[in-house]
Amino acid sequence: LEVFERTISLVHVGDPVEVTPVADSSQRISGAVAHVGELIDRASRSAEVRIQVDKKARLLRTGQAVSALIHLSGPGREAVTVGV
Repeated sequence: LEVFERTISLVHVGDPVEVTPVADSSQRISGAVAHVGELIDRASRSAEVRIQVDKKARLLRTGQAVSALIHLSGPGREAVTVGV
């Protein structure tokens, strides 16, 4: 996922994530933040966030377009919606 710099500081490893494939908006795949990138891309003003989901069901493919809802665990306990 790519998360804008204005909200990247709110995202932490372990935060729960709901992933929805763009091709099938009826699917909800649970996962968690596995990595929060250190670098901000100058063009997009965003940082990479990797999530981990159960791959046994093979519901996602590498590079597939998704929308994701990250449930933040830090102060304020907000949620961030991301599209990739």
